[in-house]
Amino acid sequence: DTGALVPSTFVTGHRYAALGYTTAIEAAIAPSGARQCHLELEDTPNIDRGFLLLLANNEVILDLISRNERQAAKDTAAALLARTGAFGMKAVNPGGVALWKSEARRVEGIDDRLGGRNVTPRAILEVLSEAAEELRLPHPLHIHANRLGVPGNIETTLATSRALAGRRRHLTHAQFHAYGDDGSGGYASAATRLAEHLNADPRLTLDVGQVMFEEALTLSADLALE
Repeated sequence: DTGALVPSTFVTGHRYAALGYTTAIEAAIAPSGARQCHLELEDTPNIDRGFLLLLANNEVILDLISRNERQAAKDTAAALLARTGAFGMKAVNPGGVALWKSEARRVEGIDDRLGGRNVTPRAILEVLSEAAEELRLPHPLHIHANRLGVPGNIETTLATSRALAGRRRHLTHAQFHAYGDDGSGGYASAATRLAEHLNADPRLTLDVGQVMFEEALTLSADLALE
C-alpha cells in the first residue's frame, strides 16, 4: 500500500478482485490526463478497466455549441475519444464547472445561460448524448447532474433526464441527486419520484453511488461542489 487514503495500482487491482469485481471504470478523466490514466490502468492487475472522458465543460466544445456549431462539437467529442482511447463520455455538472471558474456562481437549472455565452446545460447534454448515440458507444452518456447535493435538486435531475428522453443516458451516484425540499430549505428524500421515473423509461439507467457513513476524502471534477 502507498498511503492510507490512496492505494497503489497493484493494491487497487487486488482489492477489487477480492471484492469479486471483474471490471472497474475510472469515471472522470480530462483529455490532458488520458496518458497518465492509461499508464496507471495498465499497471492495475486482475480486472478489466477503462475510463470515461470529461467533456461537459470542455472549452472548445462549449465555444462550438455557443456558436450553434453542434455538428462540429460532436466531431470534436469524437476526435477526443479517438485520440485518448476513452471508453465513453462523462458529463460532470454540465457547464457548471466552467461557470464556477469564470464567475464563481452555480448553475441553478438546465436552461441557465453560462454567463455571456449562448450555451446552456441542456444544449451540452443534448450534443454529448447525440454524439454517444451516433458513435454507438457501449455506454451511454454518464451524467453527474447539476446542483448535486442541494435540497430540492430532484427537479433538476428529472429535468435533465427528460431533456434526453428517447436517448440512452445514465445518471450516476443518484443518491446525491434525489433530494427533495422539506419546506424550510432542508433535506427530504425524493427517491420514490426518481425510482418511478426510472421504472417508466427503459432507456434510462442509474447507479446509487457509494454510501459513506463517516468522514471521507472526496475527489470530484465538480469544482463548485468541492
